[in-house]
Amino acid sequence: MVHGDEAIFPLELEIPPLRISLQGDILNEGARKVRLQQLELLDEKRIKAIDHQKVYHAKIKREFGNNIKDKEFNVGDIVLKENINKIIANEEAKGKFEPNWLGPYVVVDAIGSRAYMLSTLDGK
Repeated sequence: MVHGDEAIFPLELEIPPLRISLQGDILNEGARKVRLQQLELLDEKRIKAIDHQKVYHAKIKREFGNNIKDKEFNVGDIVLKENINKIIANEEAKGKFEPNWLGPYVVVDAIGSRAYMLSTLDGK
């Protein structure tokens, strides 16, 4: 509310929005019909863009999703563990010299789906 008047953006003076078209602020009937047609086409363009985006994301998922392979480990396998300190920013980390992986570890037990109990090589 601007001192009793309705606020209108400067852009709306050049390209009137739907509410101005419907309120009758556009006096020329031909211009009003053209504006309403443009607004209807705008919705169609938005729907077309959303459909295109869905197809594009499905294509990307299909192309790059094939490279992902699940790896399951068995009891007794020797594995490396991701270094979480490298990901979490803490003041004790060595920055870029911090190792990306820790280990080696031995898989002691498989718990559920892709969760494992690990121990060091000496059994700790």
